[in-house]
Amino acid sequence: MQCPICTHPIVTIDHAGIALDQCTSCGALWFDRTEFAATMEHDVPGVAIQWGKTVKERHGVVRHCPRDASPLKAMEWDGIPFDRCAKCAGVLLSKDAWMAVHLAAEAH
Repeated sequence: MQCPICTHPIVTIDHAGIALDQCTSCGALWFDRTEFAATMEHDVPGVAIQWGKTVKERHGVVRHCPRDASPLKAMEWDGIPFDRCAKCAGVLLSKDAWMAVHLAAEAH
């Protein structure tokens, strides 16, 4: 797989027993359909992460799903940008967005 943000290779890493896909260059994370919720529940027990809301494309950039090449929808949760595949329900977070989601989840 290639990173939808920077096109570098994505490798599988272990995060608390959950296999996640991370870019070797920019550190972006790709979560398959259930991995995002499972990872957040492990990291911040009791957190309820919503899917967020759809926003306009960011600066005309359309990213594509690394699994099925479908266009990703630009989304936002608590002001934090991420992308979601409408077809496979995967979630793409930049490294900075991943850290921001954790901080926001801990504050809720």
